[in-house]
Amino acid sequence: MSSPEANLWSIRRRLTVRLTLALGAVLAVLVLLMDYRIDAGVYDHLDTVLADQARSVTYALKYNDPATLEQLLPHYAIPGHTEFFTVYDADARMVLTSANSAGVAIAAPGRDPNLPFYYDVLTPDGHSARALAVALDGHETGRLLIVATEREAWDNAEGGIHSVLLGGVAFTIIVVLLLVQWVVRGAFAPLLEQGARIARMDAEKPPERVGEHLPAELAPFADAFDSGIAKLYGAIERERRFSRDIAHELRTPLAETRMTAEVALGDGDSAALRSGLVTAIAATERMQRSVDTLLALARFESGQEAPALDPLDVVQLATIQVEALRRAAEANQIVLALHAPAEAWVHSDIGILERILTNLLQNAVDYAPAGSAVHCSIDPVQSGAGSAHLICIDNEAPQLTQADLRHLGTRFWRKPNEGGTEKHAGLGLALALALARSLDVRLDFELRDSRLHVKLGPLPAL
Repeated sequence: MSSPEANLWSIRRRLTVRLTLALGAVLAVLVLLMDYRIDAGVYDHLDTVLADQARSVTYALKYNDPATLEQLLPHYAIPGHTEFFTVYDADARMVLTSANSAGVAIAAPGRDPNLPFYYDVLTPDGHSARALAVALDGHETGRLLIVATEREAWDNAEGGIHSVLLGGVAFTIIVVLLLVQWVVRGAFAPLLEQGARIARMDAEKPPERVGEHLPAELAPFADAFDSGIAKLYGAIERERRFSRDIAHELRTPLAETRMTAEVALGDGDSAALRSGLVTAIAATERMQRSVDTLLALARFESGQEAPALDPLDVVQLATIQVEALRRAAEANQIVLALHAPAEAWVHSDIGILERILTNLLQNAVDYAPAGSAVHCSIDPVQSGAGSAHLICIDNEAPQLTQADLRHLGTRFWRKPNEGGTEKHAGLGLALALALARSLDVRLDFELRDSRLHVKLGPLPAL
């Protein structure tokens, strides 16, 4: 396993490379755009100057007297680093050049250019220049005037601007990279330190909160991480408690089975053997019920069984379940009543919904005190998706407290003075919750005036 220092160095190296590439690409695009704008501005200025010069030379060339021409165009007599002009006839032969050209013509733009024509050229003294070719109006047909102005000073200025831009780009990249190194070290070093500490954490004892040692900018990450760690250790504790509970649940029927078998073998008569076998079968049925319920819980909690949604009348389904428990309720002196409309059609899985109602009604009938009443109601409600139906089952629960509600649905949970029964292994509500989640409906518990209200829904109406 690599050390935190190596991890930090690897992070800094990757960020540096990526940021250098990204920043270099952005700055390169900016430099190219600025270079284009500078070139365009320089050429626009030179072309404007050349157009003015072409008009001036055209006017001056109306006078054939060289002295007059030199007087009108004095700057064309200045040698070097200045302006030049050349006149060609229709046969592309030089007719006239400026005094400073020393008899060397400016190169023509080629055959049949679209006049006026701007192009780059060398001056008669060998420097880079910008030239303009125009037709000499008012003169012999086919005569061509070329004026040129040296642009070497502009090229030098542009080169200086480029040097400043490139130097600024390099300086910016260096400063940004140094800042990145500093920021990354300050941000990730505490995080990697906490990661190394968490890697050494004890599975028996949750670690300290990581947010206490991290920068404020990482507070959202620290809160999310601490929440995840708390959920993880909560799940570990639940699994440990589940292992203890299932061992306790299975130990009792196994002990009963062994004890009855030993007693029956000790007595040796057929009546004792028969009684022992009946008791052993009952204990085995309890274990089988627990195992079947745990398997069902595992299937639904892992999503291995998906609901098959069909139209169904939940009133008819509840009526069947209530009638099936009527005899058991009367045996416990429980009044079992159903309050519902004539019909209530919903879109759900009939098998899953039937199992939920069976578990909830069975719990209510078995745990309600003798002489009390259990009510099952189906009421229309409005939900975010439209009309729906809510199923509510309530029964007297004098031993329950508000603190007990958070335990309802926990596997194998019972009140301290309650134990396993022939019908209950402490898994019914846990299975009902898992089944409700598979249907994507809520199953809520509420305690009002010593009565437990269990609400299932809302179930979307058809």
